[in-house]
Amino acid sequence: MNWFTRRISPVLPTRLKLWPSKKQWRSWTLPSKASFLGLLLAIAGLVWAIATYFIPLATLLPNPPKAVPNVVAHILNSSTTNVFVATRGQLWLWTPSNTRYFESYDLAPTDLGVLHKGLVDVKPHQDTVVAITLLNQQTLYPLMKRGDLDLQIWFTRNDGSVFSSQGSFPFEESTLRRYSLSADANPNAKGN
Repeated sequence: MNWFTRRISPVLPTRLKLWPSKKQWRSWTLPSKASFLGLLLAIAGLVWAIATYFIPLATLLPNPPKAVPNVVAHILNSSTTNVFVATRGQLWLWTPSNTRYFESYDLAPTDLGVLHKGLVDVKPHQDTVVAITLLNQQTLYPLMKRGDLDLQIWFTRNDGSVFSSQGSFPFEESTLRRYSLSADANPNAKGN
């Protein structure tokens, strides 16, 4: 008989149980029960941490919904007075056969200092940069993937008159990410 069996063996139970019986569970105090539950949570967390280390979490989660990128627009005011532009407006998508799709957008200035009572204040002889979030993404995403549409944004002044972005702008993801629209808010500008 060696030292281990002589000293430790009488202390160890003949069968080591990892899970407490109902009788044992009822006899434990609240701190003992909390410690046991904490141990289980720690083991589960360790298994989760190891699993996500080897398997990226992105592969376990569903794919995020497809989205149309924001459009950047430069609104110039070539007049001598301030022009106020509404933060919600309409966009048109033109097909090669001149069919139009109408959708809405929200716009937010990149400089929040130009917001005035819910309107974007476009100062005289200045260029105001705005980010346009296209609404109804579920409808617009497949249209953007078609690659044969042109985008035209219509802005509304506070007096109810409208002006549009200048020129045609291809409604494609790479174009939307790389380039920006331009428009002139001057009510007396040609084409407005």
